[in-house]
Amino acid sequence: MNFDQKIRFTFMLAPQGNARKISDIPYTEGHTLLKLFQAAAGN
Repeated sequence: MNFDQKIRFTFMLAPQGNARKISDIPYTEGHTLLKLFQAAAGN
């Protein structure tokens, strides 16, 4: 729950060795966690 609204998150997974790790988290309107971090870093 987020501000009394149900929110569904999708996690993008990528293989890394014998495990899978989160590579990105897509949000609405084409935003992703990776893009937000890249924008904050100036990339």
